[in-house]
Amino acid sequence: MDLPRKETSVDPLGHALIQERIQSGIGHTEEILTSKQGSGQLRKRPQTWVITGTGSSEAHARFLAWLINHHTTHHACFCPLSYFASNIHPHNAGLIVISQGLSPNATLALHHRESFEACILFTATTQENKQKGELIKELLHDGASIIPFLPEDEYTTLLRVAGPLTGYAACIHWAQSTLDATIKTISIDNLKLALNDAYKQGKALATPQVLSLLKQGCFFLTHAPFSEYLHNLSYKIMEGLFLPQPPIWDIGAFSHGPFQELSNNPRLGFIIQNADTNYDHPFQLAKTLLEQCTPSYHTLRATLPDPWSILECEMTLNGLIETALNAWNINQVNWPGQGKDTALSTWSHP
Repeated sequence: MDLPRKETSVDPLGHALIQERIQSGIGHTEEILTSKQGSGQLRKRPQTWVITGTGSSEAHARFLAWLINHHTTHHACFCPLSYFASNIHPHNAGLIVISQGLSPNATLALHHRESFEACILFTATTQENKQKGELIKELLHDGASIIPFLPEDEYTTLLRVAGPLTGYAACIHWAQSTLDATIKTISIDNLKLALNDAYKQGKALATPQVLSLLKQGCFFLTHAPFSEYLHNLSYKIMEGLFLPQPPIWDIGAFSHGPFQELSNNPRLGFIIQNADTNYDHPFQLAKTLLEQCTPSYHTLRATLPDPWSILECEMTLNGLIETALNAWNINQVNWPGQGKDTALSTWSHP
């Protein structure tokens, strides 16, 4: 993991920086969606794609795999980064790696790019980067495609809030422009309005009662397609507030273990729904169970059509996390375990 900058006297905990990045994330998202970069024809056009990413980019990778499988005529599968630590046989597929900061372990997959028909890297890292720019140049020289998202510098704090948002936008933009994905078009103005409203919803959700319960842990209960790629919401709780990573349960599986476990260990719940009313009935049934096993639960409902709705989820959690950071005086600049993870975060570079 990249080492952070030192704290400053004006923002020793990094809270002002995180707030600034949350606000700039909406503008960066507009830049991505209106840019001509990250679109166009592929030099080679594989029908199948292998996609990987880690950290918050794991959610991007799972999201893009879903987009390709359900909104295009192509096929895709998500593979965890550790898949590339073993011997990789030649694939009749393209490789897509997603990594905002081009982390050392993300390059593990890129080292196997010759085993694939094509290679695409989604990243915020540029050729001008002093540490990683040479790899970008090497990839371009070898015929790889670079799909940019923003911002390049989201270091100093452990939590990232802008890159996760723009990473989803880059996936949508690329799938639409390059693979002819059938995705409902929405206006930039409506998108920005929805994201600002979602952020305010998250801030309003963070009442003293909710924050008190949140310290004891929480869970997310959702449905498809969210259950396939909602992972970064639980990462926000873990990396932002240093709490155990909350589980993400699909509504179809809730009565097969999660309800029983919650009955023994009650904690705060968040229901995450999109605008699809077909899920209203099962969630009404689930609420009768939640009333028996949780001290409190809250429904967060996106208004944008899928797949845009994931951007609202990101902003709602950003509002909640930002408020909790301030209430709990969490130090996002000098975080727990800082600098002690180097051996594992760079294990692909012996």
